[in-house]
Amino acid sequence: MSLDARRAVSPATEACDRKRLRTAQRVLCDIDGCLVSGARVLPGALAFVQRFADRLMLVSNNSTDTQESLHRRLVRLGFELRPDQLVLAGQQALAWVANRHGPGPVFLLSNERMRAAASRLDLTHCDSKPRVVLVCRDTDLTLARLERALYHIAGGVPVILANSDITHPGEHGPAIESGALLQMLAACHPPSSVINIGKPNPRLLLQALGPVAVEDAVMIGDNPQTDGRAAQSADMYPILVGPAAGRWLSDFL
Repeated sequence: MSLDARRAVSPATEACDRKRLRTAQRVLCDIDGCLVSGARVLPGALAFVQRFADRLMLVSNNSTDTQESLHRRLVRLGFELRPDQLVLAGQQALAWVANRHGPGPVFLLSNERMRAAASRLDLTHCDSKPRVVLVCRDTDLTLARLERALYHIAGGVPVILANSDITHPGEHGPAIESGALLQMLAACHPPSSVINIGKPNPRLLLQALGPVAVEDAVMIGDNPQTDGRAAQSADMYPILVGPAAGRWLSDFL
């Protein structure tokens, strides 16, 4: 890492970040861009998770995985974590729909894994007369399914958006996210309403806090527009890593 890159964070901010991390009762951390990029483990991530495991919660805009499936993938990469240490936008979006609307028909722009998770909450994927359109990062996307979502949106069905990210850091470069899918649909017909579950909405962060007071927690992320804004909205102390900050989790070990 170059000296010029390190100047992205001032010495005063660096010192304050270290102090807040050292004293925090709950350490919230993003996954993509902080711990991993695709299947590549980022500098210091394994050691960081091991060091802060008793205080750590991972808060991600991921909408392709359940806690269980992402936990298995992270364990294969060497991370020592429990499934209940993961708070994921996709699963939280499903829970929000189930809590607000109860069992019944929804249109899921999502992969098969998230459809199975919806079914366990008694949410039925339905091509006709859904109550909401839930937009996730659909890794099984087809043009026909995208156009069916557009049909419902044009008919006034409200949208629940797992997250508004356009991309996330993938193994070989930017990976298309659910926010990009909604922007494409909205370019064809504006939705009647959109509720965003993921960051920068602070909902996931507050869910991950548990009994810990917000002033006793920190949020570590790589994206100031999502992680940073979510922390600000939750009145939580933000710590930025990655290329924008010129540092990685390895710098906090």
